[in-house]
Amino acid sequence: MSKGRAAGPLCRCFLQPGPHQVTDWVEHTRAQKEYAAKTAQKPDAEREITERVARLALADDPQPSGTSTSAGPPTPAQIIAEAEQSMMAVFSEALKARPKQPTREAQSARVLEGLESRVQTALTTLRHADRASEDTRGLWEMVDGLKRELAIVAESLKPLKITAEREGVLERMRKLESELNEFAAALPPDQRPLYYDSAYALENPIQHLDPMGQIMILLGLVCNVILGLSIGHTNFLFSSITLLIKLAMSVHMNPDAGDDSSYDACTPQCSD
Repeated sequence: MSKGRAAGPLCRCFLQPGPHQVTDWVEHTRAQKEYAAKTAQKPDAEREITERVARLALADDPQPSGTSTSAGPPTPAQIIAEAEQSMMAVFSEALKARPKQPTREAQSARVLEGLESRVQTALTTLRHADRASEDTRGLWEMVDGLKRELAIVAESLKPLKITAEREGVLERMRKLESELNEFAAALPPDQRPLYYDSAYALENPIQHLDPMGQIMILLGLVCNVILGLSIGHTNFLFSSITLLIKLAMSVHMNPDAGDDSSYDACTPQCSD
């Protein structure tokens, strides 16, 4: 308080904790307004404390029976976090429930199991066949079918790794092959017609060649097959005869006819 200025009345406002004297009411009122404006911009302390207590209550473990805890409603951030946790739990369970891809060893074991089953089925079919049956055709067809089955199993075993199970399947295959040969040896002769493709005998591979080409093929057969000359000697004869033919034809060619046709001496060659 300045010297010479009278003491003012007491004020019990919120600027000071206790009663205090005010000498300049204009300045004191301005200070009250500034303090009120600053206080309005700050968050409510009691509300902030309440929200913190609610979050702690949600994060704590469940209280024993008979104990009550008061908590406010969850905030949007808490709801989103709980939803994300639930979705992650569902995804984790779905990934655990999805069947895993079988390993290479498991796949090989499954293939061997299937091949062994096929060999065992073939053995059972062979052992239940009636050799005294008059249907010889049917018995021979059964033998052919079992031979095809053996070939399929043998081809399927090639890429598999050598293991004890694979050796077991091979042993069963050898047993099936032995019994199949014994069964076929005791059957009457096969009277089924033999399929033979004779269509190639009606085809003439050189009928579309020109006369000179046919002559060279005949000459090659005579020299290489009948006379037994080597390929080098036969090719030498080809070149020599072709050269003689070209020279003989060139003597009788009319130079004014404009005929450019000639026979290439290097074309006919005898190869393996």
